[in-house]
Amino acid sequence: MSKVRSRWRRAAFAVLAVVGVLLGAVATGFLAAKYTPRRYQALAPPAGEDAIAASTAMVDRAASLVNDARRDGDWSAAFTQDEINAWLSVEAPEKHPELFLPGVRDARTSIDETGVWAACRYDEGPLGSAVYSVQLYPTVVEPNLLAVRIDGAWAGAAPLPLGPLREQVALQLDDLGLDVSWSRSDGSPLLLLRIPEDAFDDGRLRQLTTLACGEGAIELGGVTREAPESPSSGDQSPSATESSERQ
Repeated sequence: MSKVRSRWRRAAFAVLAVVGVLLGAVATGFLAAKYTPRRYQALAPPAGEDAIAASTAMVDRAASLVNDARRDGDWSAAFTQDEINAWLSVEAPEKHPELFLPGVRDARTSIDETGVWAACRYDEGPLGSAVYSVQLYPTVVEPNLLAVRIDGAWAGAAPLPLGPLREQVALQLDDLGLDVSWSRSDGSPLLLLRIPEDAFDDGRLRQLTTLACGEGAIELGGVTREAPESPSSGDQSPSATESSERQ
């Protein structure tokens, strides 16, 4: 795997880790109601070959996005909630268990114009197995600055206070070493994640410029360009070169 692909894969996992930590913080921080939201039940992913096909489609599109981002110019891709839920069911538990805390399973998500509703079942709470969820509104406020507003959190149908949730999320994200800061938007906690613009080894910079939630899908896009050349300390000015030649 190339260094560029590896770094971009880590950046993608950083974003996924934010959601995973949010879910884990909700699940481990509060007492839960035993109610299972109908919305969660309705999001059960397909089984068998259909789930594998949907998960594979998402992985292939993500790989194509990475390849597109290696070339100069614009790039974009859309991922449906059905593909994401299939990936969360098929591939994430087996190949990427580090995305979720122990006891977290059956993660599912719903996407529309209001943002992302992410939910999971947590088996190690004081009341046993229960469904925990969080409503998020992600957007790109400037190139490579991802903002995630936390609009609500629930244990079953019971709302949870966002103050303690924010504190626990901050602690866990700090442990991950992510470049995160906090603000507020419309009275809700606002998580700000800075994505590196590193030129890597290919002399190019990559910027995430858009992230939009629509009915059943999320779309992201950006641009790749050559990194500007920085003058080296050994470069001589034209006047210095002319003086040297005359001597």
